[in-house]
Amino acid sequence: MKKIFYITIFFVLWGCATSEKSTTDNANTKDEVYVFDSIGLGDVNAIKEEPQLDKKPTEQPDEKPSELNVEEVPPAVESTNEILYYVQIGAFSTKERAKEFVNEVNPIVQKDLKITFNTEKNLHVVQLPPFKTRLDAEKERNRLWKYEPLKGAFIITK
Repeated sequence: MKKIFYITIFFVLWGCATSEKSTTDNANTKDEVYVFDSIGLGDVNAIKEEPQLDKKPTEQPDEKPSELNVEEVPPAVESTNEILYYVQIGAFSTKERAKEFVNEVNPIVQKDLKITFNTEKNLHVVQLPPFKTRLDAEKERNRLWKYEPLKGAFIITK
């Protein structure tokens, strides 16, 4: 009987020591940042477009736009209390790679993309224009998830 008691105490103490170690290990890890620099997009024109039921695209996907409307904006300090929802589709260590990505995915996205520099993460991020509701942002993100180069799209709020 004493043997069972000592074995039980041993396992309880050993289990507590193990969870303390893993908690300490988790506390010491930095925030992980995924950088999209190594994405190979292949031929984005080969991707089939889904039908636009409620709106017509401003450009034909097969046409190359003569001038991409890429808005480079410094991070804005907003004075309103309105929450805006952004779909982020990429983050890159160089501005050049961010511009290349915008050129590659513009036929798919068909919206004005903006490149901003995130000083916290030290990355150039590519985002769609803001949405006023989370539902609208989720619909657009879900549409973009259908395309291989944009499967990592996610929503942020500002």
